[in-house]
Amino acid sequence: MQTKANQISLEELPRYYYAETDSGLFTEPKGSPRTNLIDLCGGINVAESQLSGHYGRTEVSIEQVILWDPDVIITDNLQFYNQIKFDEKWAGIKAVEDDKVYMIPHGPFSWFDRPNDINQIVGIYWLGKILYPDIADSIYIEEKVKDILSRFFSYFFRTPDL
Repeated sequence: MQTKANQISLEELPRYYYAETDSGLFTEPKGSPRTNLIDLCGGINVAESQLSGHYGRTEVSIEQVILWDPDVIITDNLQFYNQIKFDEKWAGIKAVEDDKVYMIPHGPFSWFDRPNDINQIVGIYWLGKILYPDIADSIYIEEKVKDILSRFFSYFFRTPDL
């Protein structure tokens, strides 16, 4: 998958927005250690604001998110995830229109962000599938996720929906 992803031109890389909190109007800008998986997987963080606040979390306006118009929105906030499709403020954003808003899986901890741990290895596969659905092999990714979780956590249960 990485070999194929490396062949994608800069213009074709998916542009993402990481929505935090219930409002979705906090994010981790470029350079934040909280978004290192995106850098690793090859996505482009649309949040160009300076790092500020605790842990890099930065407040932005809905107008700014509209201007950024991300291809993909990921979030770790279930309330935001459940309401974004019904909130008129977010309606014109490409990711919402294209139904490319994703809830970050947790099991046993976040696969994307806090805490920084082994779950982020699983997150690489999940994020690869989100950012590159035409390249990622879903069956391979699901097997890889199950393998990693079982090896590191003896985590034998149905893998969350990827």
